[in-house]
Amino acid sequence: GRPIEIAKCAGRCGYVVWSRDGRSILVSDHTRVELTPRLGGSIRRFTGPFALHQSTWSPKGTGFAHAGEGANFFEITDLGGAPSRKVELTARDATVQSLSWSPSGGWIAIATLVQPTNWTIWLVSPDGTRQLKLVDGEDALYAVQWSRDGSSIYFLRGQAGSRDVVTARIRQDGKRDGELRV
Repeated sequence: GRPIEIAKCAGRCGYVVWSRDGRSILVSDHTRVELTPRLGGSIRRFTGPFALHQSTWSPKGTGFAHAGEGANFFEITDLGGAPSRKVELTARDATVQSLSWSPSGGWIAIATLVQPTNWTIWLVSPDGTRQLKLVDGEDALYAVQWSRDGSSIYFLRGQAGSRDVVTARIRQDGKRDGELRV
């Protein structure tokens, strides 16, 4: 078939994130996120400071979490029309690099950076009341993603030219279960 144009970005297009049911796509740039049906159609636009690679769907697909470039917080947007909620990180100098919502809905995994080389992965409850440090170090830690069953998170570690995919098993209470695996 022929390609269907589903979104145009005001500047640089950022990340494309499929909804959990596969019906919609979030497309972000620096000024907004667009919610677009996968086969085209009516687009919903959400404005605000959005950064590239920093949006994640809620487990039920009823909203998404996003962070602005250089922000030490994320916001949760409800597609049902409730006001967005801002969740600040307790690490004040940390900037959000990537985030991923757990399948259970209880945690959002967040990779952060405190300049110039202090990288950390956190588990944060969606209301921000629990913030647990999982991993930190001088090597870059980014592109965090939950496993489908929610038992582990995966992320990239390293610098240009030398990157590893790392796994951390996660207990129900949000703490790491054992050592990291490469």
